[in-house]
Amino acid sequence: MNHESAIKSWSDFPVDIQSVIMEHLYFDDQIRFRAVCKSWQCNTYAIKSADQLPWLFTYDYNQDDKVSGFCYLYNPSKKTKYEIKKKLPFGSRFHDSKYGWILISKVNKNVHCYSAHRLLFVFYNPFTDETIKLPVPERPLDIHDSWLIFSGNPTSKECVIFGHGISMELYTCRPGDTRWTRHYCLEYFGRDILSLACVDGVLYCAYSASRFGGEKIWLSSFKIIAKQQKIVFDPIDVLSFAIPSRAIYRCKLIESDGNLLLTYPEDDDDSCVVFRVDFSEKKLVEFGNLEKKMLCKGSGKYTLVPLMEAAIELANTVHHNCFIKFDSHFYKAPKTHFCTPQPYDWIKKPEKSEYESNWIQPPLHVTRFQKNHYSC
Repeated sequence: MNHESAIKSWSDFPVDIQSVIMEHLYFDDQIRFRAVCKSWQCNTYAIKSADQLPWLFTYDYNQDDKVSGFCYLYNPSKKTKYEIKKKLPFGSRFHDSKYGWILISKVNKNVHCYSAHRLLFVFYNPFTDETIKLPVPERPLDIHDSWLIFSGNPTSKECVIFGHGISMELYTCRPGDTRWTRHYCLEYFGRDILSLACVDGVLYCAYSASRFGGEKIWLSSFKIIAKQQKIVFDPIDVLSFAIPSRAIYRCKLIESDGNLLLTYPEDDDDSCVVFRVDFSEKKLVEFGNLEKKMLCKGSGKYTLVPLMEAAIELANTVHHNCFIKFDSHFYKAPKTHFCTPQPYDWIKKPEKSEYESNWIQPPLHVTRFQKNHYSC
């Protein structure tokens, strides 16, 4: 072996081996791996991390200083807390999250409190420190957590944001739009919107309609059609399902693997029941168990997470995040039947502080904007 062949740069490390190594690293370790050299950054652009459990994104503010709050990321797989350098103003609320992005509403304190312009909406990616601003609504939006959702990656032209107005109105916009579009597709259907979900280009809206009689919820579906600069809803169907009256105003829609799911509390906040909406039979099909998945519940965001071998011990479990107080138990098991391990019980809420939190998954594509903007 000559001297020239013995000395090689890290950039000559085989690409296929780089990929195999990256697949076994958690997101924060992938960042360090890609920082070795420029070629590794290019070769490992879109490799999914080993993270299976959802991270938690939070911000907290001191009750005595209601100006701004500190943001944190929690990695449950490594039980590591990261402080984000970015701060959020007091009163910020978290809504939907996908692809490493979270939809946030912030208070514009320079505007009169009864004005529609008082709320500002932005996408924020705490993993890459990117922000995408959205237009200011011309009319007030109801910002209940499950009534403000988005359909895809905010960096894509296919992404649509859906919001609920003060009546049975829906509002839409896309990143880059200058205004929200108002839709009257629900004004003759029901009384109270309960939850929204978007699955494969179809918007689903669950609502109560007591004037139609019975203990039911109603489910309207609309094909989302993009016409030049405008979003149009094409009605598909209206279904109704009988559920306990006590659960009507606590039901949530969930998208999972192209299916639409419905969940609501069975008897208290800790236990729940999950159904798949069978559109061919027009009925709800109850899940006997969650199989190789775990259900993560929050104040607004519910997500059903598929699990592989590394985290299979958490299959068929439910994890409830309520103001940074966690409990994890088996699906449809007695309340006292907690699962082991408890993946989130190490996250503690500081005293004399208020929290806003939401589940979030690391992004697949690590962009050139990636920065080391957080610290342990």
